Amino acid sequence: MTAAPEGKVFAEKGYLSKPFLVRLWQRGFHWFTGIRRNMKNSLMSMLDTVLLPQPFSIETLFDKLKSSMGLDHTPHRSPI
Repeated sequence: MTAAPEGKVFAEKGYLSKPFLVRLWQRGFHWFTGIRRNMKNSLMSMLDTVLLPQPFSIETLFDKLKSSMGLDHTPHRSPI
């Protein structure tokens, strides 16, 4: 196990300040959002560029993984 979590985070919307983004990057979190008008463009790998506009396909993949591993949570409903 690593001492701290790390990975990539893809988000549909949002704005992160430059100092906060630098702190996340130093800790191993790579945060990707769409570019807004008041944001400067940053360099991304080709894979990150392809994955950014596809949040629904990523969510679908996670749903399939959860259901195949038995982690799917179904709320209890009334039989009536």
